[in-house]
Amino acid sequence: MPNVSPNIKGRRGRGGHRGRSKLTMKKRAVICAPDTEGINCNFCTHGSQEEKVFGKLHTLENVSAHYNCLLFSSGLAQNGEEEEGIEGFFLEDIKKEIKRSSKLKCCFCRQKGASIGCLEKRCKRSYHYSCGLKAFVLFQFTGNFRFVLY
Repeated sequence: MPNVSPNIKGRRGRGGHRGRSKLTMKKRAVICAPDTEGINCNFCTHGSQEEKVFGKLHTLENVSAHYNCLLFSSGLAQNGEEEEGIEGFFLEDIKKEIKRSSKLKCCFCRQKGASIGCLEKRCKRSYHYSCGLKAFVLFQFTGNFRFVLY
């Protein structure tokens, strides 16, 4: 069962995931505020200063992405070997995922670019990796698969 922070109140609906979060607009703006210095991730808009949390920030051509943002993006697969592309993610696949996620709004901060979706098939919520962390979303690896529960 995912943890619930004091700032996020929700109830479990069908399928076992939490209901709508109740973050204030001020808190939403802080969660997804882009870093103003250096290169930022095309997915979460954060820079390289928090690599322990987001994973290494990689840049290939004009695309920058944290390893964890790539790893948990719903429409992205590691199709190559680790030395190909960015840690096995091909540049063209990353660009397609950036385009796909640019149409999706984060259920926490309401900004576009939410590339991660809930594991529950009936749930259509999407969010940024950074917003999911702050909302105590459960990110889990099992064997060769990644699971994200909202």
